[in-house]
Amino acid sequence: MFQGTTQILPSLAAGLVGFALVVGLSGVAQAKDLKLEDVDATVKEESATIQGAVQAASTAIQSGVTAEGTSIKTEVGAQHTATQGAIGAAQTAIQGTVQMESTSIKDEMSQQHDMLKTEHEDTQTAIADVKALVEALDGGGGAGAGPLCGAGTEGQRFVPDDPTTPTEVCDNTTGLYWEHSPSTAFFQWSTDPPADTNTPAKDHCTGLNLGNGQAYRLAEVKELISLVDYGVPNQATALNDPNGPFEDVQSAGYWSASPLAGGPPSAWNVNFSNGSVLGNGKVFDRRAWCVRGGQNGS
Repeated sequence: MFQGTTQILPSLAAGLVGFALVVGLSGVAQAKDLKLEDVDATVKEESATIQGAVQAASTAIQSGVTAEGTSIKTEVGAQHTATQGAIGAAQTAIQGTVQMESTSIKDEMSQQHDMLKTEHEDTQTAIADVKALVEALDGGGGAGAGPLCGAGTEGQRFVPDDPTTPTEVCDNTTGLYWEHSPSTAFFQWSTDPPADTNTPAKDHCTGLNLGNGQAYRLAEVKELISLVDYGVPNQATALNDPNGPFEDVQSAGYWSASPLAGGPPSAWNVNFSNGSVLGNGKVFDRRAWCVRGGQNGS
């Protein structure tokens, strides 16, 4: 860093030695009666030499310091530029990752929203169908009409076909005939593709024989909902009441014959614990409650 300085220092030292010699010679000259004018001239000459050497050394030092400072500034500037570049690259990478994650989350939320919207619309449609059915059949089918379950059943909601050993129960509100004691077995809605050896719920009901010569079918979702009383804490408990119309109704989900429109291969089922209406995959195991009459049969 200070090479110029190391080259000047020997000259400066030599000058200082010469100056000391001149001072010594001055004393000798006085002792030998030499001319003081010559001594003064010599002293001035050596002094000038020393000043020149000092000036040169100072200039060299300043030059070295300036060059070193410039080098340090250049290196610091390069390091600063490299650091800024690395920071910028890292920020770009982070922003790209955040953007990708945000897009993925938005897409997933949109799909879930669409699915929930479809399920909500289907549920609203089912509820509207039940309301229309109840309104159409309320009061025994209109002015002047008798009870749907036959004469002598006025004032009764559910009427068994036999008070002692019933096989089916007529609903005076809807005119539907329900099996008195639905099976406690599990069924799939469909076995296409087959997932196990269970009989499909529809096949169970179409093959049901209660000994009365009647043909049965799997109930529609609106028909199952017509049995729900949201004023009680548990649907099965209320329907299985000792003085009630049914036996063996489970606090569980029952398949309906109504597929889930616009969705995956699913169908509606009604839970006879809390009365909830849910869509499930057709290969799931649920129970089945068979019915006859109404819009789909006589």
